[in-house]
Amino acid sequence: MSGGAWGHSLVTILTVEPVEKDLITLEDLKLELGITGTTEDAALQTRITRLSQQIAEYCDRVLALIEVEETFQFNGNGRLCPCGGPHPIPLVLMQYPVTEITTLTRDGTAITEDQYDINTESGLLWPRSGLWGGRIVAQYSGGYDLPDGAPATLQSAVIEAVRQRRAFSRRDPSVREVSHDISRAGYFSEPLNSTNGMSQSITSAIDLYRRQYA
Repeated sequence: MSGGAWGHSLVTILTVEPVEKDLITLEDLKLELGITGTTEDAALQTRITRLSQQIAEYCDRVLALIEVEETFQFNGNGRLCPCGGPHPIPLVLMQYPVTEITTLTRDGTAITEDQYDINTESGLLWPRSGLWGGRIVAQYSGGYDLPDGAPATLQSAVIEAVRQRRAFSRRDPSVREVSHDISRAGYFSEPLNSTNGMSQSITSAIDLYRRQYA
């Protein structure tokens, strides 16, 4: 549930588990990392699943394609622009990109397709006239058809995270520099500087996919 001065929304997931949540296949990960053997398969698959879940948690979203029912309850006379102007602002659907709206109602009365505009990629839903108000119930499906339908940026985030963890696990993390005679080699491990268990370069790359809030 989310809320604000205008009212609140409640989301119910209608899709029955299991839902595919991995952002990339084992085969594609191994191809990108240049791994040809099978000895690491179990460990790599575990990392794919764990990292996909970490990314979803960081983005505060269910990234998989699911069907939901989202209910918006408005206070007052409807939802106006917070700047105080007369312009309506959109509903922010939680599960995006939106693939299909099954039903949309206001206080039990159907809202037809000619009464709203939608940006399917961002899940923003505008009324063509008037304001959103009352109790609006949207039943729809949205998200990414994983793993093949995952955005390339999210797939690359998993690949890079696995690459970093494999490199990090193969040496003593306490060793930051090695020297011999006049030669010196320094090491930098991004996992030591992490957010939600992922390096800052990865979280910065996936910030675009974090959940939008009204």
